[in-house]
Amino acid sequence: MGYRKFDLFIWVLSVLCLGWLCSGFYPADIYLIDCGSPANTSVGNRVYVADNLASKFLSTPKDVVANISLKSITSFDDSPLYQTARIFTESSKYTFSISQSGRHWIRLYFYPFVFGGYDLSKAKFSVSTQNHVLLGDFSVQNASVVKEFSVSVTSDSLVITFTPSKNSFAFLNAIEVVSVPAQLITEDALWRTESGKFQGLTSQALETSWRVNVGGPTVSFENDTLWRTWVPDQSFLVNENLAKDFSNIAAVDYDVGSALATKDIAPKIRFNIHEQNT
Repeated sequence: MGYRKFDLFIWVLSVLCLGWLCSGFYPADIYLIDCGSPANTSVGNRVYVADNLASKFLSTPKDVVANISLKSITSFDDSPLYQTARIFTESSKYTFSISQSGRHWIRLYFYPFVFGGYDLSKAKFSVSTQNHVLLGDFSVQNASVVKEFSVSVTSDSLVITFTPSKNSFAFLNAIEVVSVPAQLITEDALWRTESGKFQGLTSQALETSWRVNVGGPTVSFENDTLWRTWVPDQSFLVNENLAKDFSNIAAVDYDVGSALATKDIAPKIRFNIHEQNT
């Protein structure tokens, strides 16, 4: 049975690698886990490994998994991931081997539901790595939440720890740890301030707040080579009536091998602009 689980895990990784190769970027590290799920879960062209197949990554004092009917979940692209969850009553951690140092994405999926004596909307907890606190006294109320972070990993392992707050517990529906293309976030940045250039970005932990498709529609993760979702900008405009949308997708030319614009920076459909009337 142990050999069968190992073979299945390798097969899942092979499927994921084929998907990445089609996009032009091959991440050295890929971990996708559907927490609490008894079977692998497909979302688009991704396969999230069943919880029991990923048990070697988890260290937890108490084994608690929860589930809910898919009919109880509002329908959206990644809704299958929210059917199950793993509950942590004490400090617990995932340890992932890192084959290539550098920046990695950590995506954490949360959806609160009631299971037995656990009301996940009442959970309060912190999430941290060896070097950074990603979430502190965090809670999720009534809707699904995806928290995305980008951290620099310089050791041969990445440890993600879930620590319940006093008299509470933690939970998680799904987790991703994936290598980030080296050219996506550079070492320095230019700021229009007196201080000028800031250096040291690669050592910073970053959290994604919004990915906005200016002047365009929603771009789902299935249309992005790095599984990112881009939202329209209408809700961010102070006065939507003063803006006009323009698009020139045909003019976008990705230079193969270029260190500048590539499909991994942003998909073609994102390259729209706004004309702001004053």
